[in-house]
Amino acid sequence: MVSATDRQAILHILQHSFAENKAVNFAVRGGKKNEKGRQILMAYALWYAESFGEVIINETRDAAALLVEPQRKRTSRKSVLWDLRLAFRSIGILRTAKIMKREAQVKKYFPRTPYLYLWFIGVDVQTQGQGRGGQLLSSIKELAVARQLPIYLATSTERNFAFYETHGLTCTGIFSDQYYTTHIYCYSPA
Repeated sequence: MVSATDRQAILHILQHSFAENKAVNFAVRGGKKNEKGRQILMAYALWYAESFGEVIINETRDAAALLVEPQRKRTSRKSVLWDLRLAFRSIGILRTAKIMKREAQVKKYFPRTPYLYLWFIGVDVQTQGQGRGGQLLSSIKELAVARQLPIYLATSTERNFAFYETHGLTCTGIFSDQYYTTHIYCYSPA
């Protein structure tokens, strides 16, 4: 369980480090101008990771990651309420079908066997470039080794391609559509 203090730190880190992210701004109605929509998306992602995966925050509380284990996902009254809240208050009903269609296309690059999905990894904008993200990613890789599960992630942020490759992840696919290009990365524990 994530403490209230950690929850606030995680939401702050992710809201600000993803303010210019193509995928996030595509999903949120109104794009990067809609800070409230981004807050709701990140609160949803945090709840989702707590419910169906892992939430990781470093000791200095300036780097955080949300991991999901898709094989743990269960539909419940609570999950439906969270989904509806996201659709109505962040994405918008008309955009939901577009988002789901794109997500289904990207998921074709993921395995049918169990894996860890690194949904979000972010570092406070004040401490980016100081190695915090790499340290956090190393911790996530250790978790993957302990669980003997590969890590998959999807990113549209070009400056992060080299970061993931430097830290041992391999680009396993590229999906492009009229909106933006997404690179799929994988780390397989030895």
